[in-house]
Amino acid sequence: MSLKIKLISCISAFILILGMFIAGVLSVQQAQVNIGGSISFNATDVYARVTGSVANAQSNPTLSDLLFTANDDSSPSETALATWSNMDLDFNQTPTPIEILITVENLSNERTLTVNLTNNLQGEGLNIAISRDSASYTSATNVELGTAGSNTASTTFTLTLTVADPNVDLTDVNFGYILNMFDESVAPAPPTSVSSFTFSFNDTDHTASLTGFIGDETEVVIPSTVNKLTETTATEGSDYRVTAIAAGSSSSGPFYSARSTLASITIPETIETIGNYAFYNCTALTEINYNATAANDLSNRNYVFSYAGQNGTGITVNIGANVTKLPNYIFWPYDFSYSPNIITVNFAEGSVCTSIGDFAFRNCSNLTSITIPDSVVSIGLSAFEYCRSLTEINYNATAANDLSYYVFMYAGQNGTGITVNIGANVERLPNNIFCSSSSSSSLNIATVNFAEGSVCTSIGEFAFDGCSGLSSITIPNSVTSIGISAFDGCNFTSVTIDSSYAYQNAGAYGITCGCLLEVVNTVYVNSALITELGTDANSYLNENFGQPTDNGNGYYVYTRNA
Repeated sequence: MSLKIKLISCISAFILILGMFIAGVLSVQQAQVNIGGSISFNATDVYARVTGSVANAQSNPTLSDLLFTANDDSSPSETALATWSNMDLDFNQTPTPIEILITVENLSNERTLTVNLTNNLQGEGLNIAISRDSASYTSATNVELGTAGSNTASTTFTLTLTVADPNVDLTDVNFGYILNMFDESVAPAPPTSVSSFTFSFNDTDHTASLTGFIGDETEVVIPSTVNKLTETTATEGSDYRVTAIAAGSSSSGPFYSARSTLASITIPETIETIGNYAFYNCTALTEINYNATAANDLSNRNYVFSYAGQNGTGITVNIGANVTKLPNYIFWPYDFSYSPNIITVNFAEGSVCTSIGDFAFRNCSNLTSITIPDSVVSIGLSAFEYCRSLTEINYNATAANDLSYYVFMYAGQNGTGITVNIGANVERLPNNIFCSSSSSSSLNIATVNFAEGSVCTSIGEFAFDGCSGLSSITIPNSVTSIGISAFDGCNFTSVTIDSSYAYQNAGAYGITCGCLLEVVNTVYVNSALITELGTDANSYLNENFGQPTDNGNGYYVYTRNA
């Protein structure tokens, strides 16, 4: 049933008091306006981000990101206040407008947001105008932000303020504007009532452990706080932080009664400990919203999510933006046959996750794609081992630590091959990142793409060691270091070289890498490098491949001698 959600986000109390403190008669040459005030955002029942900035003032602060999340009651789910003060605008000979930019993004993939902006001007001497995405905008006109797959729809309103007459006293002039957002989509399921749970309480540190679920909801949100006396939503002075989910067994546990019905579980930021068997045999699960910021590591004999989702279409795991670490073994049970049916893993936009634990996603046999966010510094032992259905790895970790172990062993072996996309901001590929312990355990990488504008300077030792399915690669011009055996065991038929480092050291690759040019049949070298490095740099390639030909696309082509 379509439900119009009562959602109004008021950007109110945005009162900029404009005063001129010039003694005597004001003139255009002398006029200066001091702007001070504040802007506040309030919203409910929406999943969107609002950002803003100020241009053409002597100090141009950027408003903080405000993430509004779905809520089923009338209270704001997020409230933030950004204060602007002492922003002097010197108009000099001609008035220069102040521009205030407000961008609204619809971050949900399933909902549609309608936005309109109205302005309110009191007094004279100040002109105000609004445009949207650089086009004229009629105040209070609705703008619909739809969604397309995983793309984020957005719009930017520009509020332009101009002093119309510097001789007018602007001391009592003020303006404001209101941002209204309406969600016409079906509302999300309301959070689970706290009365649907049972707890045990620790009076020493005011913490609580969730011991049971006694409700009938299929989409369950674990509370972050609880009132000990009434076991309802906590109030000031009586709040107990919910820091643990109790352990169980194969025939008991906090969610034992919901094992065949539980479809969605949201784990709050406060959770530090997840007990063994907590979600054992929850076969109907299709969604895990994991928000525990830094929960404790699990043991290698855990059954927390054993059999989860095995009767459904598969589980989507959403990792919250504030999660700093994924614990060891979090989604891998002790026995291979008990693995949860995880098909999708999403890290929230703006993720601060720095650590993916040992064996975290081991044997997620139906997982087809994984994106490593740029915040990740540490990737644990066998974190994605046996993810046999992988077809895509989007690697965006800008500077992750070197590895001394195997992360993706056996990955992609059930498909036609994995495409690895290296993000534009990745500075280095760590040692051993895509290597395997042997040819039989190698991950099935078919394609490696470095993003346009890549800043990668280093390809680590053994980075692609044993990737026998990799037949071609383009080395970007940013690369200045290639580690020993970086491509050992690859079956190249062609290599494209844009890097002067790679070109200059081509002769050494047959020794240090043992594969890059020893087995390759065709080498494409950026024609600019030929000019830059001169004829002496061609000696190795000429000797082993013969004289090059110009393919007309900016590359000289070397073909191996028969």
